[in-house]
Amino acid sequence: MKRCNIRVEKRGEVYIPKPFSKSLNFGLLGTKFTMEQSFYKGRLTDNFGIEVIVPEPEQRQVVHDIIYFELCLGKIINDSRQQYLEIINYLYEQ
Repeated sequence: MKRCNIRVEKRGEVYIPKPFSKSLNFGLLGTKFTMEQSFYKGRLTDNFGIEVIVPEPEQRQVVHDIIYFELCLGKIINDSRQQYLEIINYLYEQ
């Protein structure tokens, strides 16, 4: 699997570099609500044919907790950064 950055150009429009436009998997990190509900996943799949993958339930809880109990409070903790990287690598391997 190749890595690429997807960016939102305008509301409802997504820019995907040409080499990746045929088939694309997208790893989604965010709050539990963002990762578990369909408002992002469904739109990416339905509108752009992108397969959205999310971390395992335990990993989703870690991501969620880091967002709310650290990042929202302005805390950047190296151990949490390492956990994020491990989760990102897990998604990359899927």
